[in-house]
Amino acid sequence: MLATAHHETGRTMQPVRETFAVSDERAIAILERAWAAKQLPWVKNPYWRPDELSKSWLGRGLVQLTHKRNYERIGQLLGTDLVTNPEVAMQPAVAATNMVQGMVEGVFTGYRLSQFFNEQKADWRNARRIINGIERADLVASYAKKYYAAISYTV
Repeated sequence: MLATAHHETGRTMQPVRETFAVSDERAIAILERAWAAKQLPWVKNPYWRPDELSKSWLGRGLVQLTHKRNYERIGQLLGTDLVTNPEVAMQPAVAATNMVQGMVEGVFTGYRLSQFFNEQKADWRNARRIINGIERADLVASYAKKYYAAISYTV
């Protein structure tokens, strides 16, 4: 989880907005430019575009929570209304709980932490599937091993 937060937040370990923009408006502009330039081939629908209530479901948090249905699902899991005000996903306590619960429960991609780490195995690389397929999996695994070594150190 620490390695995921490290990677997803650009090493800040603080909740961030997708594209690391300082505002939703700026993030939307960056995403629109990338979409127009066909730099987002994995995106089928531009989820960041404001809906009929002017809310954007762009990525926010320690892991990039995107799409309205995910804000609804995570909000229900956390007992927090993320639909009325999606910006709540940027609050550190909410972002941390979102990441932990989402990774433990398999909310993001269907994969759970326990599938990769248990008494029989520690699959550092494939654990990336919990969040984002195997995108940058070797890099995130290298971070994870370093965090694990640091917190496992005994004198």
